[in-house]
Amino acid sequence: MRVDWFDGMTEVPEGQREIDVALANWAAWLRPSGGRAEVSAMFRQAQSTARARAQYTVTARITADAPSARAMEEAVRGLPAQHRAVLKWFYVVGGSPYKAARLIEIEPQFLVPMLRDARVRVAPLYETELARKWVGVSA
Repeated sequence: MRVDWFDGMTEVPEGQREIDVALANWAAWLRPSGGRAEVSAMFRQAQSTARARAQYTVTARITADAPSARAMEEAVRGLPAQHRAVLKWFYVVGGSPYKAARLIEIEPQFLVPMLRDARVRVAPLYETELARKWVGVSA
């Protein structure tokens, strides 16, 4: 039996592409290598996150914009614990969606909706942090 829970995981909705780029920058800033997370052996035949986003964002290794990444770090800290965990898993850690769902303590079918919800929730927090703390523009 094929489970389609994770089919939409690498798709970034039109309205979330800008925050996806900012989250990818944040992830590169957090990882010493600056590269994307490796794909679990279980999902090596699936389309990789980096390949799936190639048309929308930078791939492979990127040089992180530190002020933007610090603003994103503050924004992510303002999210509920499960939303923080899903963003960290998807953008920084990578690996098995089943393991992530177990660690985040949600049912696997809710991982993709929670990822999308986390992007929606972090966007205004990020904009506020970026304007207030790191760029010096009055919010």
